Amino acid sequence: MKKSIWIINQYSITPEYPASTRHYELAKYLAKEFRVRLFGCNFIHHNKKYRFHPYTISKEEKIEDFIFQWIGANSYKGNGKLRSINMLLFSFLLLLVGLCKRDRPDVIIGSSPPLFTAFSSLLISKLRRTHFVLEVRDLWPDSLVQINGVPESKRIVKIMRWMERTLYQQADSIIVLTSGIHSRLIEKGIPKEKVYFLPNGIDMETININLKSHASKRDVLRKEFRYQLDDFVFVYAGSHGPANDLYQIIDAAEQLKEENHLKFLLMGYGPERENLIKAVVDRKLTDKVTLLPSVPKDQINDYLTMADAFIICLKNIPLFKDALPNKLFDYILHDKPIISTVDGEIEKVLTTYKIGMYGSLSERGDHHLVNVLKAVANHQIHCEPGQGLEIIQMHFSREKQARQLAEWLHQLS
Repeated sequence: MKKSIWIINQYSITPEYPASTRHYELAKYLAKEFRVRLFGCNFIHHNKKYRFHPYTISKEEKIEDFIFQWIGANSYKGNGKLRSINMLLFSFLLLLVGLCKRDRPDVIIGSSPPLFTAFSSLLISKLRRTHFVLEVRDLWPDSLVQINGVPESKRIVKIMRWMERTLYQQADSIIVLTSGIHSRLIEKGIPKEKVYFLPNGIDMETININLKSHASKRDVLRKEFRYQLDDFVFVYAGSHGPANDLYQIIDAAEQLKEENHLKFLLMGYGPERENLIKAVVDRKLTDKVTLLPSVPKDQINDYLTMADAFIICLKNIPLFKDALPNKLFDYILHDKPIISTVDGEIEKVLTTYKIGMYGSLSERGDHHLVNVLKAVANHQIHCEPGQGLEIIQMHFSREKQARQLAEWLHQLS
């Protein structure tokens, strides 16, 4: 009988939702060698809607060749108390469901954030006497401290620090998404041999980049958005939250107000979206900056074709020097220059493959964001057709990553 793998991430989703499907894709490929159960929340964080009835506690859904286990939780908007309750309720119900399942897993992969989900995953593994692998997608509570400014002296931060230490100590192995997080864990005293590097990537099976068909859609969409032939369009696609600090783009657009041919398109959703729309209107930038709601994932590549260049926008704090967001790989496929508002790991990828550069409003000279935008618009960076596809297939293919992970899991279990 095949060995059983549980992958637990509160924010796991299916491909029709406009967000990362990392764990769905890994589950799909791992299901060729394992019995896979993927856990996610019935209340979808990305569109704030329930997949099933709001009072659903637990529901199985057979997808591809694995089981998607949906766990209930309350609804919320924004980042207030209701979201905290949502995380805690999901973790509590996850613990109950995980302990009651007849299927005993050989390995449990618990993904953080939230830390509470990973901690419940650890408890399930201990009580069911199975291997536990911690996946660190982002360093918590570091994010809480650096992004939201929560003092280390707060009780919640102290509790999270204890949970963080416990997870690192008790995990049989730890998966990290970036080399920066890998280095941070080594600095925290985690043995190097305990850490496994598995970056974000692209599932090439679901991506069909046809340059000719996309070129025709590009023309139609740019006409729909009333872009002129000589307009140079910078596109950002992703979350509109505090961590993204999209006001950087609006500030830069304001400084480029006289450059009529430079346009900015921000696609996505998040707690800051309404404030961003208001900022664009108040600064009289509606002719320069367009905000578009999230689009279905199967349509995102059509909309990305409107871009002449892409922007990865994150708050310029030390934590995000280790970031390597999945959106980077979506951008790479389109063979257009990419600008990152943070240096570090993203900048390393852009400079290694000569596909973009770093720019920030806090910098001076060539790396000032406004100067970088002008340089890119003047075609100082040129991407070769097919270059992005080659990069993804060689270094960031989800299928290849899943095969490597499968080999590693066989050794672990």
